[in-house]
Amino acid sequence: MPKAIDMMRRREEDILRAIKHLSKETENFNIPEMMVIGGYALRAFIPFSRFTRDCDFAVRKKNGWNIDYIKEIRRSFHRT
Repeated sequence: MPKAIDMMRRREEDILRAIKHLSKETENFNIPEMMVIGGYALRAFIPFSRFTRDCDFAVRKKNGWNIDYIKEIRRSFHRT
């Protein structure tokens, strides 16, 4: 059975891969405009590694629901 730290590292790698994909597909989080919040946003400002179980984003409603576009990006991520 894998150790907990190994599982957390793998999850971190998976989340990083997803964030990079989302950044690429949204032109660096500009289309639609969005921001990372929560644990991953905090990691940019603290000096130590912090594991978290999720990655949170804030997306504005503008010209319809931007979340529908995010769902399309998610589908393309799972095909890669």
